[in-house]
Amino acid sequence: MATATVATGPQAGDNWRDDVRQMFRNFARDEDGAITVDWVVLTALIVGLQIYMLVTQIKSSIVNVTTDVGGTITEYGDFLD
Repeated sequence: MATATVATGPQAGDNWRDDVRQMFRNFARDEDGAITVDWVVLTALIVGLQIYMLVTQIKSSIVNVTTDVGGTITEYGDFLD
């Protein structure tokens, strides 16, 4: 029965540093991730603009509702005193 030995560290060969360098070079040259980031940023921009436009349009309604709620609370507060 044959046993396999696994060499680690410097015994594994001095080219492990070259392998790591090559891995980083390949990672830096790969542009697939950059395209994904572009789409994520573009989507976030579109969603952010839509939220801004929605909030801007309903801002006056929100102010009116909070004013009415505040007036009602004051009215009932005066009633309970």
